Amino acid sequence: MTRPVNLYRHFDSKGRLLYIGVSMSALTRLQAHRSHSRWFDNIARVEIESLPNRKAALLAEKRAIVEESPKFNVMHSAPSLPKDTPNGEAISESIKLSGLSDKHIAETLGIPAPTVWRWRKGLTKPNIVNIMPLSRALDCDPLDLIPGEEDD
Repeated sequence: MTRPVNLYRHFDSKGRLLYIGVSMSALTRLQAHRSHSRWFDNIARVEIESLPNRKAALLAEKRAIVEESPKFNVMHSAPSLPKDTPNGEAISESIKLSGLSDKHIAETLGIPAPTVWRWRKGLTKPNIVNIMPLSRALDCDPLDLIPGEEDD
């Protein structure tokens, strides 16, 4: 028997959509965001929708991210990602400072070397799964890979 899966949306105090995600328990996932999401303190409201299974939830999540453009989602985002996601210039500078080659970084992360090159050139961006391992490989803070954000 399949269990229902939560599709959740986080909003700030002005009603702006911050993040959309999927979890078996949106409340448990909220606690994980507390530890790992620099935008957590901006959450003022959470909406939770129950879907019949994981497949339905993942499809709804992808559609919602594409259509609603949450500020902090990286996966499924439109080509114009928010300015506070990793960018080529920040990644390139961090790689240069580390003295490591694209090949070494790729081997460390278990990804193809051309992927690192594309990150450096800003052609693609690392997904959320790769940010922490990339920052460890480069011996830098994950926020060093993300440009600063101007206050609203």
